Amino acid sequence: MKVIEKYKQKKERREIFLYEKYKNYTIEQLTPILH
Repeated sequence: MKVIEKYKQKKERREIFLYEKYKNYTIEQLTPILH
């Protein structure tokens, strides 16, 4: 979850909203979104 924490810290609320939307995905599924 360290990657998610960094993602949330670096991005704005708009991106955090996307994080909330996709938080149920696995890390592997989130990886393309984070990059």
